[in-house]
Amino acid sequence: MSGDAMPMLKRVVGIQFTDESLVPVVMLKAHGEQAEKLVADAISANQKPVINSAQLANQLYRIPMDHAVSPDLFPLMAALLAHVIQVDKSLQEKLQGAS
Repeated sequence: MSGDAMPMLKRVVGIQFTDESLVPVVMLKAHGEQAEKLVADAISANQKPVINSAQLANQLYRIPMDHAVSPDLFPLMAALLAHVIQVDKSLQEKLQGAS
């Protein structure tokens, strides 16, 4: 066995929040190579914002698919949503300035 530490497997959790839903719902979960591919694809396709938080991903990963985020995570989800809104606003401003 070599002295190199094994890389920590990355976990990815996709959250959906719509106007109709009252709480965010876990819609996607992946780990390891599949997670790496999903993140790379999302970044290259400029899809949804990708937030890099291993702690939050680990907490959300415990929630079953198609289930609501538990109330104890609502403060974190509120901060996440505020961040995503700010990132989206910044991207829109950059796109408008580029045209």
